[in-house]
Amino acid sequence: MPWPLHEAITQGLSILSWFEHYSEEEVPHENLWDDAEGLEQHFAAVKASRDDGRSFSKADDEEDEMLGNDLAGVFK
Repeated sequence: MPWPLHEAITQGLSILSWFEHYSEEEVPHENLWDDAEGLEQHFAAVKASRDDGRSFSKADDEEDEMLGNDLAGVFK
């Protein structure tokens, strides 16, 4: 099996497993699916909220916040 196909199938299976094991609020946003560091931070936030006994909300996840961009300032 070619390596790119293997990687695509592996990533697809990982993403599908998130939908099976996490609630809809706990599944990371599509923008994070290719970001290993972002996924680690997201799932750490999910684990912390579960350990605290509270429900996870997207507002708890810092990765969903928009970052400022100096070049995009002309479009405001």
